[in-house]
Amino acid sequence: MQPPNFPPQQPPPHPPGAYGAPGVVCSQCQRLVPPHETVNFQGMAICAQCKPLFFQRLQESGGARFGGGGVGLGSMSYADFGIRLLAKIVDTIILSVAQGMIQIPMMLAMPQQAASSPAEVFAVMTGALVPMGLSLVMQGAYYTFFIGKFGATAGKMLFKLRVVAPDGTALSYNAAFIRYLSELVTGCTCLIGYLICINDPERRTLHDRMASTRVVVRG
Repeated sequence: MQPPNFPPQQPPPHPPGAYGAPGVVCSQCQRLVPPHETVNFQGMAICAQCKPLFFQRLQESGGARFGGGGVGLGSMSYADFGIRLLAKIVDTIILSVAQGMIQIPMMLAMPQQAASSPAEVFAVMTGALVPMGLSLVMQGAYYTFFIGKFGATAGKMLFKLRVVAPDGTALSYNAAFIRYLSELVTGCTCLIGYLICINDPERRTLHDRMASTRVVVRG
């Protein structure tokens, strides 16, 4: 009697790197993929699945140039001091109008007579600090929302500027808030923190250095 003729067994599937070349971890999705299915960008491995979205975001932020038969990675066009100053003036005007609409009624509602007791002095001081605190909250909300949502404030959008990470990608809301806090430090340097961008090859101000950001011109 002939033994049954079973089909030859197939080797079990194996993850990338089990045989042959080792696998590579994608910097975007953290999956282990074969090396030939990835591209390398500034030391980061990017898999085929993540590549379209990654380079689309990079292009939108001004960190890449597309053309010819493939992807050409070019240097970012950093915004100089003059255009950043104009954008800052626009943002300051917008915030001043918004803050004035709230602060002026609050100040008019404060008692106008001179304080004659410790309780009245405390009330006057507290009333003076509330508008200042409200101003900081409004500024923080303005910069965090616009940069986290659109990559630029209204002033920067007017001049086609964008705030990005060192690799050209967009900032998260947390990173945008950290940048706002860093700019408060820059504001205490008598403009020196802003002026250092003039001699910086990437046009970084003090808060750009602290928050690890760049301001680029959108192509």
